[in-house]
Amino acid sequence: MRTGFVFLFLIIQLTAGAQDLDSVELNEKLAIITSDSNDSAKAKSCNQLLRYYLNRNLDSAKLIAGMGLGFAKRIKWHKAEAVFTAGFGEIHSNRGLYDSAMFYYERALGLNLKHGEKRNAASTYNNMASAASNLRSDYNSAANYLFKALELAEEAKDSLLIATCLHNISGIYLTQKDFDKALSYENKAFALARESGNTYEMANSLITIGKIRYSINAPDKGKVQFEQALSLYTQSGNIQGMANAWSAIALGAGNDYQKVIEARLQSKELWDRFNPLYNEAIVNTGNLGIAYLDAVRYDTVQRLLSAKKAKYLQLAEQYLKTTIQYCEQTGDEDNRSFFNGSLSEFYDYTGDYKKAYYHYKIYTEIQDSLYSQENKNKLAAAENQKEIDKRETEIKLKQLTISGQQKTVWILAGGLSLLGIIGFLFYKQSKARKKSNEELYRLNQELDSANKIKAKIFGILSHDLRGPIARLINFLHLQNDAPELFTGQEAVKHQQKITTAATSLLSNMENMLLWSKSQMELFSPVNQPVETEELFGHIRSFFNSVENISFRFQSPEGMIINTDRNFVQTIMQNLTANAVQALRQTNNAEILWKAWQEEGRSYLSISDNGPGMKADIQNSFETGTIPFRGDTGLGLSIVKDLAKAINCKVEFRSNETGTTVILSFAANA
Repeated sequence: MRTGFVFLFLIIQLTAGAQDLDSVELNEKLAIITSDSNDSAKAKSCNQLLRYYLNRNLDSAKLIAGMGLGFAKRIKWHKAEAVFTAGFGEIHSNRGLYDSAMFYYERALGLNLKHGEKRNAASTYNNMASAASNLRSDYNSAANYLFKALELAEEAKDSLLIATCLHNISGIYLTQKDFDKALSYENKAFALARESGNTYEMANSLITIGKIRYSINAPDKGKVQFEQALSLYTQSGNIQGMANAWSAIALGAGNDYQKVIEARLQSKELWDRFNPLYNEAIVNTGNLGIAYLDAVRYDTVQRLLSAKKAKYLQLAEQYLKTTIQYCEQTGDEDNRSFFNGSLSEFYDYTGDYKKAYYHYKIYTEIQDSLYSQENKNKLAAAENQKEIDKRETEIKLKQLTISGQQKTVWILAGGLSLLGIIGFLFYKQSKARKKSNEELYRLNQELDSANKIKAKIFGILSHDLRGPIARLINFLHLQNDAPELFTGQEAVKHQQKITTAATSLLSNMENMLLWSKSQMELFSPVNQPVETEELFGHIRSFFNSVENISFRFQSPEGMIINTDRNFVQTIMQNLTANAVQALRQTNNAEILWKAWQEEGRSYLSISDNGPGMKADIQNSFETGTIPFRGDTGLGLSIVKDLAKAINCKVEFRSNETGTTVILSFAANA
């Protein structure tokens, strides 16, 4: 029964999400998948759909991956479970969240190796190499992953997968400026891709070959390869590939800064549609800023007017700052260092030497840090080798000293070994018993926690979904059985009631899905900068149909809170709904949302001029035994759970003239 409810709400969530994406196409495909009675066929269809959306729409891809993972787990299909787990890794990697991507890749790799899935294990190693390169520029680890992937791909005799491995190995050598090896591996990859007819891998190889030709200053500087790759990506509709190709074309434009700017703007437009936090997207944005700066500094052909120069300098500063912010957000220290150096050059050119020095200092500090760590590693290796040599000499001397006593030593060693084995067996038996008891206790705790969550879910279902569904059914029956009762104004009112009931039902279901996620270990909030005006805009839009209540919003301009947008929006939505319910009988009703910062913390508050909150509701908030108020769905119970998930403190202040609820966020929450 529990599984049935999970899939019911998952399908509803997919449908709701699709309305903001490619709703018609996606809904049609999901309807076909869910209509199939075979879970294995459903999982296969989800995988095909996931591959389609990974390079087109990451929100859709995430919904599909979750759906496919559910089907795979239900039938215990471990291969498919690993595929969809790796799919979550690709989604996070494409969003620049490489730590999270590595978490999913490691889980998928464990499943693949455990069940002997060599091909999928090789694909996962490829993905891990990409994450390692982007996360901390760890090219040594990336190379190790890739050679492991190549070995497995060759064992599986998968030519296309071998081509992918060779292409990625070439990229590592290109980063290290070993152009001969890079070109050797990439030519092999291109030959295999062309033999298999895979245009995507062919285009990838062409991009790398073009970059190698550009790096060695070949006559065409890779222009031919870049344009061929763009054509192949465009034929297949691959947005990510098209964005990469335009970045490469900008590279091949050389000192024609206007063409460089045009190509990088084309690339940026595509990256913004796909994911602006992707590593190549961030680098393209930074290089766009450099192109604007170079157009002012070095372009002797266009002879820019003063107004255009000022505009170009403004854009250069804007794009460089944005790039540095993205690098800090994704943890890319290598590019953060480089573009801080570029921003230092910008301020030096514009005469702001204080800022130029500041950013140059950041650049050198990061470079020194990376260089110092390399020296530490080399010194540690030298010290270890010296210690090993010293110990080997000591061992040889001791062997010469005890040669005459060897028989006695062996007898004593045999007796001690026997005693040690007996003691070890007793120790292992005791440790195994202790471990078994601990595991049993842990399982009992997990079972108890799961039962509590299940009971809470069914309680919420009974309380929050039966009421709106019953009202909606009653309205529809009444309209069907006695249509003559609803004419003119009455029909309009009746239709409004049906719409209100359906909206309430959908809102409750969405709230419950988000609350259910907060109860599961796999799902956790993702903090990011959120403008308070954006949060207030959501509330203003959601409650724009509420009559007889005046809404006011106060916030400092540009104020930002670092939190999970979806969690805090749901908290604010429930608190606002409670306030609307409390003000039904109040004249001159008013709701005020405020935002402010004080002593290193950020605050949001909602105030109403209603009759005040009952004391028992305030007192029960900390205990978890909260009586729901009104038709707001999960009410204060959802507020409590979601606030806890994002480390938000909730404070109530209420009297006979109204209620105020204050949300408090830490500065780096």
